[in-house]
Formats: sequence, C-alpha cells, structure tokens
Amino acid sequence: MFIDSHCHFFTKSILTDTTISFIKAISRRTPVGNAKGTLKNIEMENFIAFIDAGIESTPKKIYTDMALSYEEDFIAVPKMLDLSYASHPSTDEEISPDTYDRNKRLLVRFLHSKETASNEGVINSIISRLNGYTLLLGNNKTYFTKSLFTQINELVEVKNTFQDRVFPFFSVDPRHTEIEGGILNLIKAYVGRDKPFIGLKLYTPLGYSPTDPSLYNSDRQVETVYQWCEKNQIPVTVHFSDQGFSNLLNNHVIEGHVYLPEAGRPVLAKDLYDDNIIKYKSSFPTLKYEEFVKERAISLNHPSLWRMVLEQYPKLKLNFAHFGGSRQILMYLNNSSLAYWTKSVIEMMGDYQNVYSDLSCFDTPNQSYVPVRDFYEKVYLSLKKDERDRVLYGSDYFMLVLFEKNLGSYLKKFKKGFSKEFRHISLENPANFLNLKGIR
Repeated sequence: MFIDSHCHFFTKSILTDTTISFIKAISRRTPVGNAKGTLKNIEMENFIAFIDAGIESTPKKIYTDMALSYEEDFIAVPKMLDLSYASHPSTDEEISPDTYDRNKRLLVRFLHSKETASNEGVINSIISRLNGYTLLLGNNKTYFTKSLFTQINELVEVKNTFQDRVFPFFSVDPRHTEIEGGILNLIKAYVGRDKPFIGLKLYTPLGYSPTDPSLYNSDRQVETVYQWCEKNQIPVTVHFSDQGFSNLLNNHVIEGHVYLPEAGRPVLAKDLYDDNIIKYKSSFPTLKYEEFVKERAISLNHPSLWRMVLEQYPKLKLNFAHFGGSRQILMYLNNSSLAYWTKSVIEMMGDYQNVYSDLSCFDTPNQSYVPVRDFYEKVYLSLKKDERDRVLYGSDYFMLVLFEKNLGSYLKKFKKGFSKEFRHISLENPANFLNLKGIR
C-alpha cells in the first residue's frame, strides 16, 4: 500500500477553448518529423496518448488504469484544476458560439499535419471523438459554472465509488464572483473530513495572486480561505514552479500582491498598475512558451508571495508541489544561485512545521533530468529529520503522460532511489499531510 499524493483525473470536462489553446501552444514546440520547435521535451507519441486519455477517459477509468500500471494497492489524491478564467478575464464577456469549433479545427489541422503511418488511426480516432463533443455555451457566467460543477460532480462520483482509495482536492478560482456566497462558502460545502474533498488545490499562475482578498487578509478578524483551512487543518497543495501551465491572458485585473523583480519584493497590484490591470511583456500566442509561463509564475507564484502567506498563517498545512520544479532542482544540485524556488522550499520547510513538498512529475527523461537517486543523496538526506517527514511521493499522472507513459516504471525509480525510505515518503508522510489515520 502507498499513496500517490499528487495526480489528476482530468477529462473532457476541462477541455475548454483554454485547454485547446494550450494544446496548440504545446504542439508548436513538439519535435515531430521535420518540425523544429523551441522546446524539445514532448514526443508526438506521448502527446497523442495524453490527448487520447483526456478525451476518452472517465475518472473511474483513470484510477483503474493507474492501478493496473502500478500493479499494487494504492491511494490516489487527484487534484482538480479550475481553468475558468485562464483565457477569459471577465464574466461579462460573451463566448462566441464558434469559439470551440474554431479551436477544434486548429487542433484537427495540427494533428493531420503531424500524422504518420504509425499514428494515423489514433489521430483519426481522436478527431472523431472531438467532432462528437459539444462545448457548453452561453455567457461566461453560465459556462464557467457548468464546467466547474461538471468536474466537481465527476470527482464526487469517483470518490463515492472508491471510498477509501480516492481522496480528491478541490480547486476553485477566487475570481468566481458569480458563486452565491463566495468561494469560501463553496469550499466549505465540499471540503472537510466528512465531505467528498479532503483538501484544496491552488494554481495561482492561472491569473490570481496568493494574497487575493478571498484567500488572504492581514486582518485576522476577517475569515478567509487560508484562515479557515488553518483553523481546520485542511491540507492545501499549490503549484510551485516556474514551469507548467499559466493563464493565456496578455493583461487582466489582479487583486492582492504581485512579485516585482525590479523591487525584489511583493508589491500591491493597486500600487503598481492602473486600474489593477497587470500587463505582461510576453504575449500569447508565442513560440517561447517557457518564457511566457515563467513571467507569469514570477509575478503570481514567486516564493516571496508564499512566504507572505505563511507569515500571516504560520500553521497552514501547505504542500509546495514539485519541490520547485525539475529545472530548479537541477540548478540547485549544480549550486546555481538561480535555484531560488527549490532553495525556498527547503527554507520554508525549516521555518514552518506544516510545510510539505511533493516530488510529482519527477525524473522524466525528456525534462530537465534529475535522477531520483541524486535527489535522494544530495537533497533529501541533507534535510533535517523533521523536514524529511514532510517530503511526499507523487506522480502528476496523467500530466506525466506528456513525458513518460509508463507509471509502473516511474514508481520503480522511486522505490530504487529511496530504497527503505520509500515507505516514509509514500505512506507515512502523505498520511500525516492528509490527516488519514490508521493507514498501513
């Protein structure tokens, strides 16, 4: 028995125009055939498997597939992802009826342009299912709410099916002003020890600050999401890396603080931008997607912002996912002064007793390659005993499929790399983070 503390049960419920725009961004950089991209880390075979899984699967099937690949009993901790405002800054905008069809045609055109004899059948199968999928349309307020609750309901159903083997994390963007009673009331309705969701997932590069007023307030008399989570010891996982995904907006309103590199510290957005509108230097679409994501991550996900959160809520149970990211870990191992994400994880684990970090989407051959054993010997063993008690195993499946399809091989790397310590990071530590008693 072990716990995969970071995975995803994504399905076509989040296949919005945002997602397809992201797929297009990935596809431009995918080194297939004679195509030459700026990022050579996603192979066509993996890309197709990822799209195929997202369109075809259900959360139940994803859990079953993971169990078959792992070949042993395990607990899954799937994280939601609310993409509602990742490409639409306002609920007052109308979604054009042909938005989805336009993006779908672009994706289909891409797939056909890359097809080969070996994958033509798979591509045609994907296109067929895309043609049969109808996007929920209407104004953004209606669309966002339907899309969000479709994902919620899917995870509630899989939780009801696999009661003691699936413990989902809830995700909601603080910009959901259309939700009656606000996001904290919605979180309270779904998250808790007697609720279908056991924790909360935040992904601030999607376009909001860690100090958004719904999440954070310097006045302890005001109940916020962090205050409620701290009081009830609800575990919170945050994306913590300058890699991954981000919002696709070139400008949008931001509430709370942003990190300003020129000042070397967080600054209130209202003191920095006219009408609180952040304007990015890099714009979408772009061939330099890594730079695009990094700019948004620095502004909205910088370690200094999260230290502000912990200074205000020092007992918050907070998991910094990915240990700063593979690129940051590699720089840390090479003693680079630029490895501040990974360095900050270690510092905050030392300063705050409820700070954890997971090793999801790790040691994949097409990323910045960091062997598990190197991390174990050079980072993990250098941590204090109580800090090692807060390191978690995770896979990031099925996002992992973009880089490595074989989940069983991924598990074996960790078992070999951590040896006798694997049980510690994959069972004892996650059980403590999740407040699960009696897990053996």
